[in-house]
Amino acid sequence: MVNRPKQKGTAAESAVVSFLRTQGFPYAERLALQGGKDRGDVTGIPGIVVEVKAENVYTLSSWLQECRVEVENAKADYGFVAAKPRGVGNTRVDQWYAVTNQLPWVDLLNAGLVDLDQVWTHDMRPGFINRDLAGALKLAQGHQLDSRLTHSCVRIAPKGVEDPSMYYVVTTLGQMADLLVRAGYGRRDDPAGA
Repeated sequence: MVNRPKQKGTAAESAVVSFLRTQGFPYAERLALQGGKDRGDVTGIPGIVVEVKAENVYTLSSWLQECRVEVENAKADYGFVAAKPRGVGNTRVDQWYAVTNQLPWVDLLNAGLVDLDQVWTHDMRPGFINRDLAGALKLAQGHQLDSRLTHSCVRIAPKGVEDPSMYYVVTTLGQMADLLVRAGYGRRDDPAGA
């Protein structure tokens, strides 16, 4: 009997690893199950935890809580959730969601020498994440391009959360990979092949 959720998860993890390898992380690979001390789904990027999700319902709070535990277990600098959006296949992994909380997002921007003035931020209400996130992120990306900014994201204040450092931040996996390279966690390949 085929375990479809496990197959789906394995395919998503493999797609994220393949994408990251092309973006300056040549040692990225799927992480074997770790038992009670889970350290994420992708290894080979020292200091970074990547948790991969391919689910139909976006449960950002539980995803980020899981990621925070994995960051602690791995003693990593940062962690994020790479989530496959509904309707976006494995050939457009750059458009998958990269989800984190605002405090690590701002820290990563600072590490990558990206000024907050270079990030188009679209604020969104939390009650409509599953319905409106794709459109909100597309809108933010459009404004980013029109404004010639370097990055864009959607920021969501979870219901009942007053601490802005715990707000959710969603960008694309492509933009997250760029930011990680800028922060020194990956490398830019020399286009001349030198």
